Amino acid sequence: MPTTASTCKSIPVTRDPRGTVIGSLPKTSPSITDVGADASREHLRIWLEGEHWYAQGPWIANGTVLGIGCRRRTIVVIEPPRDQREPGKIYPPVEIENSDRLHLGLYTTFLVIVD
Repeated sequence: MPTTASTCKSIPVTRDPRGTVIGSLPKTSPSITDVGADASREHLRIWLEGEHWYAQGPWIANGTVLGIGCRRRTIVVIEPPRDQREPGKIYPPVEIENSDRLHLGLYTTFLVIVD
């Protein structure tokens, strides 16, 4: 199960198909609220589908970038900031892997650890 690490803390996410929402004021549970000032209320959802973990923004966030991990050789934009989005474009889920870094806005980074 992935764990997100913020300021050297481990925060496990659920294996429940609904996933875990990360944000400043998520309306759902389980959720992670240990985020920076520029994180949206419901910034990102992480969930398990089969054997793979995915992340997707709710189309209202301040931008989410998936950083380079051990196996990933490129930076993937999960969701660009509002002012850089194409009107009407839906950004599909992105598979996340061990050692990837999830950058939510400017001030929050989580390290993905799959155990």
